[in-house]
Amino acid sequence: MFRKVPLSLFARYSRFRLHGAQQARNITESAHHYNEQLRLTERYLEFDVPALRNAVAASCNRSSSDIVSFFKLSEGGFNRVFQATLSDGKNVIARIPYPSTGPEHYTVASEVATLDYLRLHGITTPKRSRFFIGPIAHYSWWDEQRAALETDRGPSKTHAKPRLPYERLYREIHGFCEVSPDSHIKNLSDYLILSRCLGFKTGSSLDRPVIRHPDFQPNNILVSESNEIVGFIDWQHSTILPLGIAAGIPKHFQNYGDPVSEKLIELQFDLPPNYDTLDRSEQISVRETIRKRLVHFLYAAFTKRLNEEHYDAIFDQSVMLHQRLFKSANTPWEGDSITLRAEMIRAIQSWRNLIAEDSREYDKRTCAIPPLEYPDIIIHDTLRIDAQQKEADTDGTNATCCEGKAREMKAKMLEAAVTHSDVTGVQSHFPFDDFHEDS
Repeated sequence: MFRKVPLSLFARYSRFRLHGAQQARNITESAHHYNEQLRLTERYLEFDVPALRNAVAASCNRSSSDIVSFFKLSEGGFNRVFQATLSDGKNVIARIPYPSTGPEHYTVASEVATLDYLRLHGITTPKRSRFFIGPIAHYSWWDEQRAALETDRGPSKTHAKPRLPYERLYREIHGFCEVSPDSHIKNLSDYLILSRCLGFKTGSSLDRPVIRHPDFQPNNILVSESNEIVGFIDWQHSTILPLGIAAGIPKHFQNYGDPVSEKLIELQFDLPPNYDTLDRSEQISVRETIRKRLVHFLYAAFTKRLNEEHYDAIFDQSVMLHQRLFKSANTPWEGDSITLRAEMIRAIQSWRNLIAEDSREYDKRTCAIPPLEYPDIIIHDTLRIDAQQKEADTDGTNATCCEGKAREMKAKMLEAAVTHSDVTGVQSHFPFDDFHEDS
């Protein structure tokens, strides 16, 4: 039946490349597995390539005829990066944001301020001018129609409306019905009550404000031919937060969910005895597992050696509880009213590990015991649904896979469907089909 099909069956999509002038304007590789045309449209930008070359040359007081090569270097989550090489061997980097990268004014101003601050502390960044401090610039609060709202960049009762969960693997859990925002509005009100007791020990390393790159991954790290790091890009969505909120292994390097990685077991690089008899796809899977474990372990090991305060914060129980609460409360509502409530329940259950009696917010009169309490039935139902949502593993559906295999899988799921509800679930909510993202 539909609900029993394991997510491990979702295979990988193939990749493609574009060439010539069109390649400069388009995404280099397909990284999207549904609504592909929408993602391409968001990233496609018509621009004058000769004019960009002229601008690059002018920035160095040179003529465009001095540019001997010009090509697309890489793509991050928000920008397309070009490299121009001049006749004297000097390389110049030019960056063009995608049309979907916004808000345009605040994004640029935020990055200018961030780069100035980083440069003062010896971190290699591109040179900019002007400085600006303003509202939160994270794209999740400006995406699509949100940019037109004349409101604070936070949850708003007046704009919330019932919708299906954005994560389609959650939809069957909720009976393929629209979810009302009312329960999440109540969750946010509860969080505001709980937040009065949150925080870290005043003056401690966890309480110290820090700035971290918001998307630390290879596309945003510029490396020279001699393997020296020469710059970091895409700082526009960075924020200054306490170390206890900012700490963590970057998403690109972490391998949570793997028991070896989570226990930080030192790696053994021996391949399995039957490695040579495995087919090519299985050999690739074995090597990829080793690579992910190695990257996770090395990040933790080098952090312990070079930045012990950060290492201690990463594995601090109170930090983990604070971070999960902060992330769940700080995420725009897209039909998930369970995760935040589940995290608040866990926080209450681990209250003594969560609170710091000498934090700025702590008040013995109101924080000695949790200021919130949920009925047993709410606790049971919330944690049960939260476990189902976690089991759905929406990240697992983001692996690249072959389109043909996805179609084949959908056909087999339809054949196995018994009830009308099963058929509707496959036809209308298959994870690799295009769908209306605001429904």
